[in-house]
Amino acid sequence: MIVPGDSSTMVKSQILTKYILQIIPLIVATIMLSACSTPQKSNSHASWKNTRYVPYNSQNTFETRFIKSKILKQYTGWKAVRYRFGGSSKKGIDCSAFVQLTFREQFGINLPRSTSAQQTVGKKIQRIKLKAGDLVLFRAGPTGRHIGIYLDNNKFVHVSATTGVTISSLNDQYWKKRYHTGRRVLHNSNRD
Repeated sequence: MIVPGDSSTMVKSQILTKYILQIIPLIVATIMLSACSTPQKSNSHASWKNTRYVPYNSQNTFETRFIKSKILKQYTGWKAVRYRFGGSSKKGIDCSAFVQLTFREQFGINLPRSTSAQQTVGKKIQRIKLKAGDLVLFRAGPTGRHIGIYLDNNKFVHVSATTGVTISSLNDQYWKKRYHTGRRVLHNSNRD
């Protein structure tokens, strides 16, 4: 029997109050999260499945970060794998095979195998307009041609004959003297 003013009633009341104060934030959070997941009607008849672009102003920044992260993911998996002319495995790889594998594995794009064929794909880009994912071509290497993938801030990923899969700078004297052209393979109307 509960008697008003009884200490056991007061303890039960405090426990109940404590329980209620703990449960209220959970209820509020649940309501807010369920509101976030409620689908909203769209006035557009277009299907998002067929849309390839992010519909907001920072698309270029988002897209650049996405492309750069994919290239760095590939680089991380291949870092320091040695150069081997004609190679296309972790036992040894050449520059054009690395570019081909990166585009296939990270972007689902099939590029030709050789540097000479890769230098004809996409659209020619001036050096000052390079963006993440652009191909960078040089007059260097055993065949007189070399290729890498531009990251940003004049950095590019490639397979060096001396250090294997690595990141270098276009500003290094060696690469600066041998730079030939850039090619844009990953493009949409906002990247061009």
